[in-house]
Amino acid sequence: MERDRAGLETALALFADLEARAFSLQARGIATSALMIAASALLREESRGGHYRTDFPHENPALARRSMMTLTMARALAASLGARAA
Repeated sequence: MERDRAGLETALALFADLEARAFSLQARGIATSALMIAASALLREESRGGHYRTDFPHENPALARRSMMTLTMARALAASLGARAA
């Protein structure tokens, strides 16, 4: 799987929309999980293991640490992308 900023931003916006319009608790949970994964992938500006970004093709040793993403942070990131597109 190859990722890049544009694709991750598109995915993040789509998952935020799906989460907001979810028709069931299960669908909302799936959309929320996808939102968190896409937001985390967007913020990691390197390739590591199977997580390959075409715009950042190499590992960055300085980023070899744990990171944290909250749902509030993921939703804020998605909202900021929506505001930029408008």
